[in-house]
Amino acid sequence: MTRSQAWACDGGEEPVRPIGPIERPFPERFDLLAHMSLNLTPICALAYPRLVIDRLGLRFSDELPVYEDWDFLMRAAMALGVVSIPDATSLYRRLDSGNADTAETVATWERAHAMVIDRLSANPVLLPAGDARRLAGTHFVVGGRSRHEADLAGAEATIDQLTRSPARWARAFARRAAAATRSRIAARRP
Repeated sequence: MTRSQAWACDGGEEPVRPIGPIERPFPERFDLLAHMSLNLTPICALAYPRLVIDRLGLRFSDELPVYEDWDFLMRAAMALGVVSIPDATSLYRRLDSGNADTAETVATWERAHAMVIDRLSANPVLLPAGDARRLAGTHFVVGGRSRHEADLAGAEATIDQLTRSPARWARAFARRAAAATRSRIAARRP
């Protein structure tokens, strides 16, 4: 488990002093499925067996400007598995300046994210026990995206259509608000 704390650089590049409380923003247990879409674990939170990493040839990718740690973490996790422990093992220092999240453009982050996802998609995935049930709950459409993605796309299309006409949007909003109010009142009745 990794804790996090804000640190000041005082105009330099290295952390000099803490400027905030120690927090627990990262999950206490490594969840491979959750990590498939975004990085939830700082690289300092994991210990890797050097001999195995060397034998597998796992290295940080020089072609990724960001997310190289997530890419490495996922390739290692899929090859080796991950064992979580309840003890705090590291402190992630969030710098007050010079962080990669502000040094790179949103487009750079999005391109690198897509590259990592493409790399994950290029190989078979062996999931931990119990994750098949979680995957089954996402309701994938055969040969396509998840039902949730389809629902979201439909909702976005509806919003787009409604916002082209403010009067139509106001009527639809009023209908939904009235229905929500009615259902709350009905739920309170014994």
